[in-house]
Amino acid sequence: RRLRVSPLPSVGHDHADGLLRRVLVSVPPDFPIPPESIHRALAGQELEIELAPSRLLKVRLAPIDQKDDCERRMRERYLGRARVWRSVSPVVLPGERSVSTNVKTPPMREHQAAVQARINARRRLDQRALFERALAHAGLDGIAGFRLRREPFDPHQPRADAAWRLPVGADKGSRVWLFGRPKVHAKITFDEAEAGPVLVGDGRFLGLGLFQAVADETPGRPEVARYRLGARGRPPVEKTVRIADVLRMALMAGGF
Repeated sequence: RRLRVSPLPSVGHDHADGLLRRVLVSVPPDFPIPPESIHRALAGQELEIELAPSRLLKVRLAPIDQKDDCERRMRERYLGRARVWRSVSPVVLPGERSVSTNVKTPPMREHQAAVQARINARRRLDQRALFERALAHAGLDGIAGFRLRREPFDPHQPRADAAWRLPVGADKGSRVWLFGRPKVHAKITFDEAEAGPVLVGDGRFLGLGLFQAVADETPGRPEVARYRLGARGRPPVEKTVRIADVLRMALMAGGF
């Protein structure tokens, strides 16, 4: 019976900058205040947002024109129906994962690399278990599968492990429960098309764990990933084994 307040980044095309221009307020069916009253209370309100210690941004809430084509397309991104949904803001996992430290891998110390690989594998298993718990907390079922990663799915979006500025209220710790929690980006595939909004994780009432619909993606598990070597020079063919070994070590170091 809690309101969900979700600032919506601009997404959906190659030139989208990911900045916040809209806010979605989700009212549960059994909420004691009707949505019409909440709409009237928020319309025209002026808000002050602290962008930096000495910089305030003043914004005014204005009702959205539902007939505007741009607004309609953005609405479909967050409230439409799709089988595949991808995170826009990271999911805060509900619980602490086991603490692990990275193991430095000097040259020719393959046993240390194996230890680090086991630690990373354990971390990924822990994150999957916590994400399944987050799905249950959000009341989402009928899920065919999901994939977790640290990197965002679209440009102009932060990594899951990026620093997030959390507001601190008069009690000097209003959001302290979000500090130190593991965060991941995720892609969820449902058995059937589901309508939004899709919000997952411990920060879902504050706009974190926000997903967008991916209506143009066919569900399935990719089997091949191709990359381009982004360098000024190009290594000779004699370095084939060395390049493959470097990629293998990168995956063992925690790549998803």
